[in-house]
Amino acid sequence: MQAGTQGGIGSASVMRFVFGAATSALIMFLFENIQVISDLAPRFIKESSMPGILGAPVALVTAIWIVVIPMVFAVAVIRSGITGRRPWVRAYVAGAFAGLAGYAATFVISNPEVLF
Repeated sequence: MQAGTQGGIGSASVMRFVFGAATSALIMFLFENIQVISDLAPRFIKESSMPGILGAPVALVTAIWIVVIPMVFAVAVIRSGITGRRPWVRAYVAGAFAGLAGYAATFVISNPEVLF
């Protein structure tokens, strides 16, 4: 048998982890470029009473993502701590949390004035 042909910890788990991290990266990338998304609106939307309406769904999804993913991750870790079992977090949630934390870390490192 060649190396890498067995499932091991689970190639499906690794793929779920990567998919979760990629989802977080995509959501945060869209949020970082929300002004560009709003600028892509047609002229009649820009001149209306709600010029940033194209950016609203991105802002809503990002706000929900930033609240829900850490909460689900923390609940899974706390629940495993209470029950005394090893931490068991679904691979997608762990990947999404890692992607979110990685984005937050790079954002703070590249923009240190945010902290002060």
